[in-house]
Amino acid sequence: MVIIIVLLRDNMKMKIIGILVTLSLLLGVFTLADQEIDTSNTSKLAHKLSFSSPCLEENITYARIATRDTNAVTTLPGEPMIPYYTKTMTFPLGTHIKDIAYTHSPIKTMQVQYPVQPASQPIPADMNTHHAEVGMNTAIYNSMDPYPDTWCTYNLGIGLDTWGNRVVYLALNFFPLHYLPSLGTLQYVENAEISIYYIEGYYQLSDNDEYDMIIIAPQEFSTGFEPLVTHKNNHGIDTKIVTVEEIYSTYEGRDGSEKVKYFIKDAIESWNVTYILLGGGKTSLWRGNWGLDGPDGLVNDALWHVPVRYSSLDDGTEAGYPCDLYFADIYKYENGTPVFDDWDGNNNGIFAEWPVFGVRDKLDLYPDVYVGRLACRNTNEVDIMVDKIITYENSPADPSWFNNVLLMAGDTFPEYAAHNEGEEQVSHTFSYLPDHFNPVKLFTSTGTLTKSGQTDKTASQFAWFTTVVPTMNEGFGFIFCDGHANPTSLVTHHPQLKDYYVNLLNTYNMPLIKNGDKLPVMIVGGCHNSEFNVSFFDFLNNIWTYQPTFECWSWRLTVLDSGGNIATLGNTGLGYGQVGESGDADGDGIDEPDCVEGLGGWIESAFSQAYGELGKDILGETWGTAITNYINTFPCDKGKIDCKTVQEWALLGDPSLQIGGYNN
Repeated sequence: MVIIIVLLRDNMKMKIIGILVTLSLLLGVFTLADQEIDTSNTSKLAHKLSFSSPCLEENITYARIATRDTNAVTTLPGEPMIPYYTKTMTFPLGTHIKDIAYTHSPIKTMQVQYPVQPASQPIPADMNTHHAEVGMNTAIYNSMDPYPDTWCTYNLGIGLDTWGNRVVYLALNFFPLHYLPSLGTLQYVENAEISIYYIEGYYQLSDNDEYDMIIIAPQEFSTGFEPLVTHKNNHGIDTKIVTVEEIYSTYEGRDGSEKVKYFIKDAIESWNVTYILLGGGKTSLWRGNWGLDGPDGLVNDALWHVPVRYSSLDDGTEAGYPCDLYFADIYKYENGTPVFDDWDGNNNGIFAEWPVFGVRDKLDLYPDVYVGRLACRNTNEVDIMVDKIITYENSPADPSWFNNVLLMAGDTFPEYAAHNEGEEQVSHTFSYLPDHFNPVKLFTSTGTLTKSGQTDKTASQFAWFTTVVPTMNEGFGFIFCDGHANPTSLVTHHPQLKDYYVNLLNTYNMPLIKNGDKLPVMIVGGCHNSEFNVSFFDFLNNIWTYQPTFECWSWRLTVLDSGGNIATLGNTGLGYGQVGESGDADGDGIDEPDCVEGLGGWIESAFSQAYGELGKDILGETWGTAITNYINTFPCDKGKIDCKTVQEWALLGDPSLQIGGYNN
């Protein structure tokens, strides 16, 4: 018999406290002294787990592992895909998770003839052609060490739950299978028990519900936002404007962004706010960004009406990108207490640091408030957006247009023939909406994206004129689109036209869009669509802006005064997708193409799932629920591109927006 007992301490690092091993026959008996678990003044939750013996599906290249009673799969790029069990639990704010212990049944083994299937490599949806194949992490596959290297892990954080309460999140992971690659051996256990020892507490951040939303804006925009304040108050969203100048003069911080974050913390604890609207963007349509205001340190506040924070996560291609999640993730967990999270663990002035090599900042990531940005450059844009929001919410959407959903995509990665990734992603995103929604598909594979189904180069270049703009002018409740992108353009491929692009829309075409008040919420998949820090001269020193662009694609479409969108969600940096079909990567029991089982394709679908199945019809809550569910499903603490996926997914819109408008 083999029984292993491990205690996980509350400093979030696993510590092996004791191992009791009893072996017979030739090995004799070995015992290591065990320390007792302090259970005084604690409550206990016990989870008993049972797992079936693993089933192997082997071909001449890889082996896939399946087992019942697991609900997740390891997905770090190039590493073995091993099924495991995960459970996310919530506790009242103030709860102290003291100890976590587990035991498991005797270890059994089985031989695996072929290497276990590695997880897909993420591929950026930029304007370049990619030929990266699914590769193995040779350091792991040549090792005799088990993968994963532990039986149980956990993570603690603080964020908003489904009902908008701030809670302690405990994410438990138990790995009943271990793979020893160089030996071709699979170790597994059939039973386990996890015990959680905790002291339930209650930590009240605020006993005052004075305001629901705070609009943070410069003084010069405050008059323009006053009608929105009145409108929100009339609809029961108690709203207040606080100026950037007031925050800068009142709060301490290393730059304007940190001062704003400290103010948001104070707003939560003084007024129990739920929504934060960042009411401003860059101060100029002309002045460049990179070199003046980059991601490697403090922000140049003079360039911003409302400041930005850059994540310094370096994916090997870009070293940073704008990240408004910084303003939503206010707290981290520390012994049951919510503590301010400045995103700079080593205090070196570089925020959300995750270099190619070296020490990174550990982040909580869970949203503690719902944050959206109206990236207005001037008072005219403020007036446009305030008018659009008031008109949209005061006029309940007519089902004749709101119930129509535009799906617009093609073959994002035509060099991989198995799937038309963009079309599959937007179709999967649509699948979570209620039955009364009707899809309108503009797909390259069916010929509906180019006029008369043409597939020649000219038709592809002018798809925006012949098909996209006229269709958008009809008005939709939602638009889901996907492709290759930069701050100026969104394009895709026809499966038969792999060498050039089908032009969907760029910022110079947008004035032709005339959908009036029939305004959609748009989800766009691609790279840098929502890079709201660009200005006209960025193309001189920003490799992602190929031509002069006053404002990024997503914001330009949102701030159109002739229609466009009511809000747009997209990526501020390189968006990532996956190709092929390597198994049930998200562990939901359904084996689907990789493009919808992780990264951009998954979080886009998580938005429509939050709206369609969880009933989240307030825009910021829909965004925040998608972010939280992604964190609870994928290892954002270990997977760099998973972490980037939630950090770069920005909401350009009003976080308190009632999707579809108010009915009274």
